[in-house]
Amino acid sequence: MLALIKVFLFFVLLFVIILVSVRMLYRALRVHSLSKRKHEFGCFKCGKCCTLEVEPTEEDIKRVESLGHKRTNFMDGKCLKRVKGKCVFLKRQGKYYICSVHEHKPRVCREWPFIGVFRGRFLFSKTFSCPGIARFLEKKYIYS
Repeated sequence: MLALIKVFLFFVLLFVIILVSVRMLYRALRVHSLSKRKHEFGCFKCGKCCTLEVEPTEEDIKRVESLGHKRTNFMDGKCLKRVKGKCVFLKRQGKYYICSVHEHKPRVCREWPFIGVFRGRFLFSKTFSCPGIARFLEKKYIYS
């Protein structure tokens, strides 16, 4: 009877290991699938991402300065200044929010919401409500 219980527990453990492996594989495939379609992301121009704190690199700062902006006018310590909780460069045009230094904005802003690369796959932030990412994810699941 004890041997039968050991065999049963072995198969339960094996089943759990297989289940976890399949879930990890599914997630890896999903992220890989999303990374191939990064160019399909569509920004809603809602300005929500421009409420986040941004710490530009020195190269980013020099790019913005090349437009004639003085560092003291757009930097607050190590971060971009914010006015009423939004980036100093965010401007409203009709119903949309537009970056006034779009072609020269910091790298982290250009890549947002894709925040990095891990093992050749793009990572994206789900830390706040981004309608563009929500729509992107909704349409891009492998098994949807």
